[in-house]
Amino acid sequence: MNRGAVAYLNGDQTEVFTTAEGLADQQVSKMVEAGDGTLWALFHGQGRIIRQGKVMDIPALETLPAGQFTSLGCDVDGNIWWVKGGDLGVCRKDKSQRLAHVGNNAIQLAGAKGGGIWICTTGHLFHCTAQGAMEDRGEFGRDSSPGNPTALLEDSEGAVWIGAAFGGLFRYDGSAFESISTSRPEIQCLLEDREKSI
Repeated sequence: MNRGAVAYLNGDQTEVFTTAEGLADQQVSKMVEAGDGTLWALFHGQGRIIRQGKVMDIPALETLPAGQFTSLGCDVDGNIWWVKGGDLGVCRKDKSQRLAHVGNNAIQLAGAKGGGIWICTTGHLFHCTAQGAMEDRGEFGRDSSPGNPTALLEDSEGAVWIGAAFGGLFRYDGSAFESISTSRPEIQCLLEDREKSI
């Protein structure tokens, strides 16, 4: 991605947002779309939203913990979950609520089909309910030093996929972790296609 640019493509309609509209002059590190169509974007710790064609500050930014944003995710209800300054929280209807302290390690978030959010940090997978109750689902890659999580996805069948910086790909089926063979050890992104392939 170019520094400070976000493009919206929809059929023959294209909109490009740049620093002239208020985006940071940095590469986008994470983007998530909320249920209302608002796009949340992180630029190496700074956050902005694009709502109805306008770039804006993140809602209620002054009420959030100090520190940088490190991750974003969207739950099944369209709420945006965030990690900022080591704290996990959720933004519902432009009101943010801090739910738990998760630390300053590299963290990935992904919506859970049953509600709440999946959280992956340094070899551990957690599930957090909408009310903020944390469950440790276990440790993965004990034998391989997988490195920081780089991608996280719950597929259409409920399995959770974890991409790691050095350790490749892991799959959690609800009870155990499995290491999945890949052509390269570094996973940058995870997506599911219409045929349910990852």
